[in-house]
Amino acid sequence: MDEDQDIDNVGQERSKGQIYLDDAPATRAALEAHPTMWPRIFSDVPKGWDAEVAQALTELARLSAETGVEIAVVQIKSKLAELRIYLDVAEDSVGPLEEAGSTPLSTHFRSSAQPGSVRERAHAIADAAAARCATRCERCGADAVRVNKGGWLVIACPTHARS
Repeated sequence: MDEDQDIDNVGQERSKGQIYLDDAPATRAALEAHPTMWPRIFSDVPKGWDAEVAQALTELARLSAETGVEIAVVQIKSKLAELRIYLDVAEDSVGPLEEAGSTPLSTHFRSSAQPGSVRERAHAIADAAAARCATRCERCGADAVRVNKGGWLVIACPTHARS
């Protein structure tokens, strides 16, 4: 396959609302093992967070299988240097809005979940993955901190904070 075809394939994958996985083979494998979980909106998984996202997807698929409640991934992305995994849980367990995270620059809200619900357990899985990624470089997975790179907030190790 030539370079132009590779670019076309990426464009096709993105236009279907899929996920850009060139740097995320573990995430791709988790999604291929659970095809109903492919994101509905274009998503991008940084290379350094691949293992954490794949682990979360596997745990979400396991939770869905053991409870019989469909859990769909809406989108996966880095936003303001935080991993965000947006979910659609087919369960009547929605509560009022809750603060899911806050930084000096933004506040992340989502629908709360009734205690003990599948939604609450799914949120806990996504939150745990986000917490693990908060200290891992997006590019390589090494220990890292939040840095401002030219106006963009990223989680970067000392090496990638400079490059």
